[in-house]
Amino acid sequence: MRSINRFARRQTQFGAHCIQQSFASHLNTLDVALSAQHKFDGKLKREKRGWQDGTSLSLFVDDVERLLRDLYGESDNEAIDRARSAVFVIVRGFAEHLRKDVEQEHGDAEDIDYVEGIGVPEGYGISGRDHRKANKACHELAIRARAVRANPTAFSKYTLEFVNKLYATWPTLADPTEYPESGSIPDFLKREPVAVSESPEGLLVAAE
Repeated sequence: MRSINRFARRQTQFGAHCIQQSFASHLNTLDVALSAQHKFDGKLKREKRGWQDGTSLSLFVDDVERLLRDLYGESDNEAIDRARSAVFVIVRGFAEHLRKDVEQEHGDAEDIDYVEGIGVPEGYGISGRDHRKANKACHELAIRARAVRANPTAFSKYTLEFVNKLYATWPTLADPTEYPESGSIPDFLKREPVAVSESPEGLLVAAE
């Protein structure tokens, strides 16, 4: 199922031109004059459900959303949400080809969130393979976090913010001998999981 999701995402990226047109059409439905009546207070109301909502890509798109809300106010949240989604797909498509490290960072966060129930389609469960992918993702994020700390000027403010959150939540990152490459998901990554439905085949299982 995860491979299907990744294939679908890549197929979507081939339609980036269509998404750009969609982005423009969503903005055309907004009236700048309404921003004075529905002022944006600078704080996004969007709920951050998992680690993927704090990656470099997501933090950048958060700033894009702030700019949109500064310009158009809070008059049409649905149109801004659609425009934000289009921006995210476009930026991720570029990152996959131009900044693979940034795209992988987000993909690793998605793999970790998946075993916590975030992004699991209704009717599907979490397999041992998904847990292994999440453990590998933890290892990759540890390597990335240390690389960023070793040379912070080579990375964007968004990546620095994401890595700072990792270090604040994951104390063992300061120990170069520690890597979460085996066993269960580290405690710092655990949160209350989102409820998911068990598949007809009973695929909701623990790590193998």
